[in-house]
Parts: sequence; structure tokens; C-alpha cells
Amino acid sequence: LRLVDVPAAALAQLPELLEALRDRPERFLLFVDDLSFEAGDVRYHPLKTLLEGSVEARPDHVRLYATSNRRHLVQERLRDRPDPLDDDVHVWDTQNERLALADRFGLLVTFPSADRRRFLAIVRALAERDGVRAADLEARADRFARSGNGYSGRTAQQFLDAFHARLA
Repeated sequence: LRLVDVPAAALAQLPELLEALRDRPERFLLFVDDLSFEAGDVRYHPLKTLLEGSVEARPDHVRLYATSNRRHLVQERLRDRPDPLDDDVHVWDTQNERLALADRFGLLVTFPSADRRRFLAIVRALAERDGVRAADLEARADRFARSGNGYSGRTAQQFLDAFHARLA
């Protein structure tokens, strides 16, 4: 298995990349980190082709994994929603085109916000994994989260990273 890091700025080169990988014997994982698009951005079109195929099928030995902080990947504002008085007969087609990219991924993993109780449980589990013991760990973690980072798994990891950095 080979990992290929694909910067979001290089999505236009996906067809060439697939062509270069097509006849290779290895399996490939194309990884795009922090994928998102602004309204009006059309760089996602090659990505849609990769996910669903076109005249030429996607190679079976190539998979795409992407991370994003956006569920729908393409930014959408209320003003972008179709005006019911607009005379464009197919205005919803344009709207659905923007949102259809996220639907092409086979698996979606979401990480909902944690409440205080869940956040502290995550901190305890991460601390146990790392062998961290401190009498006031939960109180310190709670202060860290309330200082502006919020209650989330990411904040729990950031807290423990900061905790380890203070020990070093």
C-alpha cells in the first residue's frame, strides 16, 4: 500500500495522477487533508469524477480518503439558496450540484461536540493511555476547555499535549 498526499490545490491534476497509477501493481491511498471549497469554486469537479468515474473507470487499486471540517464540503450561505421567484427552471440543479460532492464519499465519520462530562471522560481515557496521573487533571482540563477551546476530543488531545509539554 502506498500513501499519496494530494494537496487540495492539486485536485486539477487528479486525472493525470490516476493515469500514472493505473498500471502500477501497488495499491494506492490518495489522501486529501482538510478538504473544503468556497462558494463558486469549481476545483472539486475532478474529485467528483474520481469518486464516481467517467468514461474511464477509476482503478480498483486506488482509494481516496479525505478529511474536512465541513459536512457539505462546499460553502453555502442562505443567500445562495434558490429564490422561488427566480425564472431559472432548474435552479435546484445548481444548488444540488454544490452539495452533491459530500454524498459521493462512501463513509462519513462525524465527531459531534462533547459536553463537559464526555470531554472529561475523553481526557481521562487519553491520560490513562499516556500514563498521566495528576490529582487536579480534570479541573485543569476543564479550565483549558473553558478558556476558549470548547469541549471536544480535539481540545482534550490539545490539553494533554500542553500538559506533556509542561512536564518536559
